[in-house]
Amino acid sequence: MWIYLSGCAGKGHKTDAWQVTRIARQRYYVPVLRERRSWEEPGVVDYEEAAILEDKYQGSDVYALRVQHEVSVTPISLDLTSRVDLGEIDHWLRKGDIS
Repeated sequence: MWIYLSGCAGKGHKTDAWQVTRIARQRYYVPVLRERRSWEEPGVVDYEEAAILEDKYQGSDVYALRVQHEVSVTPISLDLTSRVDLGEIDHWLRKGDIS
């Protein structure tokens, strides 16, 4: 398990306030491709803030940071392997018994 810490401690923000949160299911930033005048110019990808900061998102990392101005502590797992018996799946695949 990894712990993802994000926060802000700028002017006027509490530096000792924190909470355990979940990762927001919404994108905080969205990529924006800026228009170029010719194909000779390199394409520039920029971003725009797209967070929805409504109360129904309370408990998420984005809400804690942007609305409550607190540090967000989010436990995450990088292993996206399904929680199944891998030996059993191996057996099914080798046997051809997929139902």
